[in-house]
Formats: sequence, C-alpha cells, structure tokens
Amino acid sequence: MIIEAGQVFPTTRLMRLEKGIVRDHLTSELFHKGTHLILGFPGAFSPVCDNQHLPSFVANADHILTQGVDTITGISVNDPWVIDVWEKHSGCTDKIALYSDGNADLAKSLGLEFNDASLGIGVRSHRYVIVVTNGIIKRIKYDRGMQVCMATDYEHTADDLSVSS
Repeated sequence: MIIEAGQVFPTTRLMRLEKGIVRDHLTSELFHKGTHLILGFPGAFSPVCDNQHLPSFVANADHILTQGVDTITGISVNDPWVIDVWEKHSGCTDKIALYSDGNADLAKSLGLEFNDASLGIGVRSHRYVIVVTNGIIKRIKYDRGMQVCMATDYEHTADDLSVSS
C-alpha cells in the first residue's frame, strides 16, 4: 500500500559517501524538523532520471529554496559510490543532497518499490516527489516505472507541491 499525505514519513537508513567514507543517515533525523522536498529516482544515470527528472529540480533549486523549503533531497536505489558520482555529475552539490537507498528499504516503506527483472535491475523505487513538514507527509506524487516522468518533474509539481510562488 502506498503511503499517503498525513502519515508520518517512515524511518529508514539512507547512506551517503562523505569524505570517502560511507555514512548512515536516518530519515527520522533528516526530515524531523522543517519542510523538505524529497525526490525519489529509480536509478542514477538512467535516461529519464539523468536527463529530465533530476535536471528539472537542479535548474529550479534556488527558487524552490526561497519558497519555504529547507532542504531538497534526492534518493535512489543505488550504492553510495554511484550516488556520489551522480551528485557531482549532475551539478547537485550545494543544492540537492543525494542519498543511497541501496536495499530499497525506503522505497518499500513508502509502498513505492517495483521489480523490473526484464531490465535486469531488480527492486527499484518508482519516481516520486514528497513534501514533508516536521516528519509528516504533506503532499505526494509519483510516476510508475523507469520510463515515465509525467507527474514528478518540476514543471508538473511546482504549483501542486506549494514550492513556487
């Protein structure tokens, strides 16, 4: 079952490479206070994630952060080393922090996991955009699968997610 607005954002462990060391971060600590825009990606460097979804938010990050959003966080089902390279490659640094959900624990907790064995990629996360305020989900939108980004790029979420003027 997919999580809904009004529910507590689930507590899971995310990972991030920091100064060459993999560090654990609990979602309950990251999103407990303030307003956070959380972006979910099926896979770093996959065509839609790398060419449409993430770039739409990187290009608008400065504006988003003036609209009452404290942080923008991207999460993908990849290892922390891939996430580190993707963050640098995509120009996220200092705008959007990317984290690894390597075992898809968060994706499963959100009810947004899928398994595409036909592509040989195993369990992944559907694409999503979630607004969390003080640990509570305020808004959630998602697209199913790897190839669709209709509801979750910046252009389709700015007004609905209250991150624009």
